[in-house]
Amino acid sequence: MCLPPASYVLDRLEGDVAVLEGQGRTWDVPASALPPDAQPGDTLRWDGTHFHRDTQDTLARKGRIDSAMSRLFGKKDR
Repeated sequence: MCLPPASYVLDRLEGDVAVLEGQGRTWDVPASALPPDAQPGDTLRWDGTHFHRDTQDTLARKGRIDSAMSRLFGKKDR
């Protein structure tokens, strides 16, 4: 794979293809190259050989998104 080592976000799965966002663009990679438990929204780190889930970054990013959504739309009772 010709990806530079960096962090990517799994945007979606389209059949056997994973669409990643990172480095200012999208990347199509074989879904089989991802960790088996990877889900859309996960941060994945590519070390040049393998993808690794970055759970800490995923949780932090989701927290920032939830906070922004609450500021934009107000908190809703659940």
